[in-house]
Amino acid sequence: MEEIRNAEGLRICPECGKPKEAKKKLFFQKEETVPIACDCVKAEEARFREREERERRERVKKDCFGYRKTLIKCGFDSYVCDSEASRDVKEKCHLYVKKFDEMKENGLGLFIFGPSGDGKTYLSAAICNALIDSRPGFRAYFTSFSEFADTMRSKYEERRDDVTDKLKTYDLVVFDDYAAERKTDYMNEKIKEAVDMRINAGLPMIVTTNMTKEELLCPKDVSEERVFSRYLGSCKFIGYVAPDYRREEQRRIQKEWEAISG
Repeated sequence: MEEIRNAEGLRICPECGKPKEAKKKLFFQKEETVPIACDCVKAEEARFREREERERRERVKKDCFGYRKTLIKCGFDSYVCDSEASRDVKEKCHLYVKKFDEMKENGLGLFIFGPSGDGKTYLSAAICNALIDSRPGFRAYFTSFSEFADTMRSKYEERRDDVTDKLKTYDLVVFDDYAAERKTDYMNEKIKEAVDMRINAGLPMIVTTNMTKEELLCPKDVSEERVFSRYLGSCKFIGYVAPDYRREEQRRIQKEWEAISG
């Protein structure tokens, strides 16, 4: 294809019509012709960067949530607030994302408590997604104390090392559904071990639980009291009572079925 040049003799892109060269003064103020990116190249570079960023987010979210694939779709925009309490908790979680750099510097996380189905898991996942989307290089890990304990029992050293590395180095770790695990001496030991990893690394964690405020204020035993004291020193407590979205969804499905079936 014959090259197209402008009045200055510089090559022109036949697609966008913008220069592919420019005259610049380089060594000893001597003017030389140097290649530059036309609009076509700039657009292609932008698409490449966008694709790379999209793939990065997908990889990091897959690493974060593992088999919990549905949590990848959790976001603040789709969180339903139908009470003052739920709006308050959502705002606090959203604020945590905005101030995360400060929170991370101080190793401060969140402890979200309330009845089953009030959106604790959803909001925790929304925090992870928002931070992954807005911070290149950010890494989060969504797990539970039961999973951690099971992993530590694994005969595969590589698997154990992978999880402990995440707890010691990832920007944020979520321990979902605390107190749902079976209480044993081994489990208590592993909960303390996991929490201590985050605290000793000076990194934040989010813990969710169905425990009530009264249960949190009155630990059942010394082991539980020790763990609570660690949470108190490293997490901001958020508690609320919100509608059970699973029950609401079931009622909606039931109504639709009744309408269809007559």
